[in-house]
Amino acid sequence: MPVGGIANSILELLPVLESIKNLKITLITKYSEYKPTSNLTIINTFSKFVISKINTIYFFLRFFFRIIKINKKNRIHAIYIPTYYYDSISPILNCFFFKIPAFIKIPSDFETLQREIFMRYSSSIFFKIAHYGWIRFFIKFVVRKENVSYQAINEKIYSDLLDLGVSKERILKLPNAISSEKYLAFNKNDHKETYYGYVGRLFKSKNIEFLLKAFVQYLSKYPKDKLYIFGEGSEQINITKFITKRNLSGNIILKGFERDKKKIYSNIDALIHPSFGEGCPNIILEACLTNTFVIASNVSGINDIINHKKSGLLFNPVKGDDLLKQLIYYKQHQNLMPNILKSARNNIIENYNANLIANKIYEFIKSKWTY
Repeated sequence: MPVGGIANSILELLPVLESIKNLKITLITKYSEYKPTSNLTIINTFSKFVISKINTIYFFLRFFFRIIKINKKNRIHAIYIPTYYYDSISPILNCFFFKIPAFIKIPSDFETLQREIFMRYSSSIFFKIAHYGWIRFFIKFVVRKENVSYQAINEKIYSDLLDLGVSKERILKLPNAISSEKYLAFNKNDHKETYYGYVGRLFKSKNIEFLLKAFVQYLSKYPKDKLYIFGEGSEQINITKFITKRNLSGNIILKGFERDKKKIYSNIDALIHPSFGEGCPNIILEACLTNTFVIASNVSGINDIINHKKSGLLFNPVKGDDLLKQLIYYKQHQNLMPNILKSARNNIIENYNANLIANKIYEFIKSKWTY
């Protein structure tokens, strides 16, 4: 069962999938630091073929023929593809040509994806046109194939697939997974002020300028509090200019990319996630498990996880005064926070645990295998 991609969600699932008896996994990916725990798991990487955009086609061809080689040696029962972006072209074509069941995870609804791609300054016009064309092809032709099933990681994606004519039998409504055991022993660092954090890519589609403007208003009421921004991306220059122009380097601090999750969540009290749309953000799952309060935009992919005033706070991502209102509510109602944090953590442990999700995925894919 080749698995394309090495996204964080796959890394959470692999240890559990490897523990399933007689399940042989071949992971095909651009690059991987993952170390298999089972001799039935094989890692195939193509890092030297994706150094530049010039050899993208060559990479797709290598990817395509590598799957053929694997299938010839050990018959593939199913291919799990954790994306429907252009990265999925090669495994999808293999599924069509050799009639191998495909299980495609839809990581974001189609509207959210288009917005994100077209708001990225780093994407060329050619890339945007090609991407748009691929998505149109995917919606018109791929979704009609009976040997293709889907993982819908939020309610909006599930609804979109039904609207496209995909039968319920071909959809597994299941969110991303997280290994909650990694966060069972986790302590917060003490500090007098309230430390907020943004964690993620610094792209325009993540709505960071909106967050900064609302936080400036918040500082007029609570001038000693801080906002840490963890991540990298094209918006970093604009964020730096914003901070410098307003002389806020003591309140809004750019921390860059940080791999160590403990360093992030042990130092912030609340996560602010202002994105215009999401699939099922692992960042929010991590925050809940580490007793980090979540204040996030009320959009698909987030409101599936966070219940307003019960497991976090939600705001309208285009109304700055709404975010300001939620920040002040959080600050002024600290007595309510322990119960909300407990509710959020229990929700993740019960419904997003990697053991639960991985086994459901395995059983669903197994039901589609052909012999």
